[in-house]
Amino acid sequence: MLHPNIIKLELKSLTDLEFGNFDEVIDVRSPAEYNEDHIPGAINLPVLDDRQRHQIGLEHKLKGPFYARRKGAQIISENIADILKEHLAKRDRDFRPLIYCWRGGKRSGSLAEICRQIGWQTTVLESGYKSYRAVVVNTLYKDTLPVEVILLGGYTATGKTEILETLASNGIQVLNLEHLAEHRGSVFGEIQSIQPSQKKFESRINEVFRCLDSSRPTIIEAESNKIGQVSIPPALWRSMKNASRINIQAPLQARVQYCLQKYCNLVRNNEDLNALLAKLAPFHSRKRIEEWNALVKCNNFEDLVSELLEYHYDPRYGSKKSIETIMMKDLTKVSIQKASKNIVDIINRKYRSRDFNQGRTFGYFSDGMDIQSNFIKPRL
Repeated sequence: MLHPNIIKLELKSLTDLEFGNFDEVIDVRSPAEYNEDHIPGAINLPVLDDRQRHQIGLEHKLKGPFYARRKGAQIISENIADILKEHLAKRDRDFRPLIYCWRGGKRSGSLAEICRQIGWQTTVLESGYKSYRAVVVNTLYKDTLPVEVILLGGYTATGKTEILETLASNGIQVLNLEHLAEHRGSVFGEIQSIQPSQKKFESRINEVFRCLDSSRPTIIEAESNKIGQVSIPPALWRSMKNASRINIQAPLQARVQYCLQKYCNLVRNNEDLNALLAKLAPFHSRKRIEEWNALVKCNNFEDLVSELLEYHYDPRYGSKKSIETIMMKDLTKVSIQKASKNIVDIINRKYRSRDFNQGRTFGYFSDGMDIQSNFIKPRL
C-alpha cells in the first residue's frame, strides 16, 4: 500500500501520455526489462539488477515469499542508497519524479517512499509499465489511427529514404519505419546493428503518432509487413494498405549508379557480398547465384547490381495504383530535392488551400535510441 502522499497516475489513452509536469521519469525495473522496452524518455535506475532479480525469484521459489521479500528488501535498500548518492544527490527540494516498475508497485513503491520521505512530490505510475504497454497495444492493434497516411512507393534504389529525409527536414510529417526498426529492406542496405524488440519498435511508432498533428497527412515509405525481424503493427498496416500512394520512378542505370555510390564500402568487400548473396539462395536457382558470385569475383559490380535490381527486387513490387507518379531522370541530390518539392506540391493540391510544409518532423532519433519526445519538459 502506497503512502497517501504518494500520487498515483493512471494511464488510459494516448492523451494521458504527457509527462510535462515531471522532472524525470524513472524506470526501476532491471536493465533487461528496460532494454526490451520502456516509456520513451525514461531513465533506468534499477532497484534490482538482472542477477539480483533472478536471485530473488529463486528465493521465492525455494523458500517462499517471506524469505524472498526479506532478501529483496535488503538488496533494494542497498541499491536505493547508491541511487541517492550517485544520481539523485544534486536534486533540489522541488524535484518531481514519476516512478514505475513492471506492474505490482513493490519496486517502484520502495524508491517512491524514500523520495516522499525526503520531501519530493512523488508520483507512481499505477499498474506500471503494463499500463503503458496496454495503451500502445490499444493504439496500434485495436484503434483506428488518428492520422491520414500517404505512402511513398517505387522500386528499390529510387532514393525514397533520401526523399523522406528531405521532406522531414522541410517540416512534412514523416514516419520513417526503416529508421525506427534500425533496418533497411534491401540486401545491400542492412544496418549492421541489433534491431529493437517488437515492443520497443511499437513504442517508437506510438510515440511518433502521439506527437503528430492529426489534421495533416503523414508520409510513410511503402513496406512489406515485416522489416527485418520486426512486424508493422496491425492498425498501422491496415492504414498503409488503404493509403493513397505516390510512386517514384527512375531509370535502371541511374538506380545502379545510386547503389554503387551509396553502398561503396560494401561492394568493395567480396566476402561480405558473397555472404549477403547467400541469403538470396532460397529465391533463385543455383545457377543464378553462381553467376552472381562470379560477378563478385571479377569485381563486376555494375552488372551484379543491375541483375539484382532487375531479377530479384523489381519483380517483388508488382503494379500499385498511385495518385501521382514522379519521374526522375537521375538520383542526384538536386533531383531528390526537386522530387521532394513535387511531393509537397501534390500534398498541397490534394488538400487544396492548406499548406503542410510547416511544422514538426517525426520518426527520427534525437538522442541515442530515443525518439523526439515531449514526455518530459523542463520546468522554467
